[in-house]
Amino acid sequence: MSTTVIPLESPPSDVVRTTSTRVSQFDLAKTLQWVLRISMAGTYIGHGAFGIIGKASWLPYFNLFGFSDSQGWTLMPIVGTMDITFGILILLWPRACRCCISRSGVSSPRCSVL
Repeated sequence: MSTTVIPLESPPSDVVRTTSTRVSQFDLAKTLQWVLRISMAGTYIGHGAFGIIGKASWLPYFNLFGFSDSQGWTLMPIVGTMDITFGILILLWPRACRCCISRSGVSSPRCSVL
């Protein structure tokens, strides 16, 4: 008895391309997600550092909401600490921060225009 070996055909080239395209789109989405998370965290942490240091240029923003200069100086480290905490949370737990990000993204442009 002789055994005949039938060679297996390779999959069509369009199947291979489709699979690799799906994988590359997934990799691109994950990479983009991390780039955005790191950049947003850096923005919040950087602004928070300036809040802790205390910048006189921030006082008009506090005055805009009715705070005096002395209250602004008192609130700056608190706001800075909150920004740094939020930046770290963006890296560690991004889903919990989506609501706050969307709110701050809507309110920040309004405040900067005034």
